[in-house]
This record gives sequence, C-alpha cells and structure tokens, in this order.
Amino acid sequence: MVGVGETDEEITQTLQLLRDANVDLVTIGQYLAPSSKHLTVDRFPQPEKYDTWAKQAIDMGFSGIASGPLVRSSFKAGLLLRKSQDPNNSESMPGAYVYVGALQDKQTASLKADID
Repeated sequence: MVGVGETDEEITQTLQLLRDANVDLVTIGQYLAPSSKHLTVDRFPQPEKYDTWAKQAIDMGFSGIASGPLVRSSFKAGLLLRKSQDPNNSESMPGAYVYVGALQDKQTASLKADID
C-alpha cells in the first residue's frame, strides 16, 4: 500500500528487496484510511505512477504485477497468477495496470492497462 509516508525511492527499494527474496508476484495499491482513528493518508499518487512502478517490477524480474489506486493485496490474486502463467489470458482486471513477464524470454509483455 502506498500513501503512508513512503517515497518513490523507498517503493523501488522495497520492490528490489522483494525480488531479491524471490517474490514473483506483487500488488501495489493506495492506502485508504478506514476511519479517522486510523493512520491518515499521506498522498494520492497519480495513476500513471502505478504504471511506472509496474514497469519497474517487470524490469526487476517479477513474473507479474497488479498496480493501481484500487488494487488490494487480495485483489483477484488468482487472476494475476493465471495471467503470469499464460500471457495470452484475456481476462481483465479493471482498475489496475497489469503486466507479466514473458514466460520464455522475460521480455516485458503488457497485457492490459484497464484504467478507464
């Protein structure tokens, strides 16, 4: 979740630490405070920023990423896994930039940017 005081550099560093730990799938979403008693939101990154982070993750070697303001860690996790295993999977994930690494040559394959 972003929006709790982190910097863009810390997001990139965290992605690299996750990749170094052999994490293959990752989600990035916007933190939304459930109530006024919870941690306040620090920022709302522009939607394009989520696309930048998604591309960085694929360049780092992640098999797949769902990234967008409304993405949650459990957000269609099965769909992200299926897409990472089958780049021809045509299922959509509205509200997220979805990227998977190509299965054979790890070239970036943008499946769908369903932000509308």
